[in-house]
Amino acid sequence: MTIDSNEASGTGRKPPKPGIGAFIWIVVLVVILFALAHAMVHHRFHRGGRANPNGTIGP
Repeated sequence: MTIDSNEASGTGRKPPKPGIGAFIWIVVLVVILFALAHAMVHHRFHRGGRANPNGTIGP
């Protein structure tokens, strides 16, 4: 019986590659962050009010 050198040294196992699940998870996070940023910009600049002296947007 022969022993493979990779098995004997313990380096034969490779870490699992990120699959389709990781890709979908990244896409979901990017979409959520984009939606949050869009909502923040819309809320800040498109409310229709004029800026108050303290920097807030009024009615």
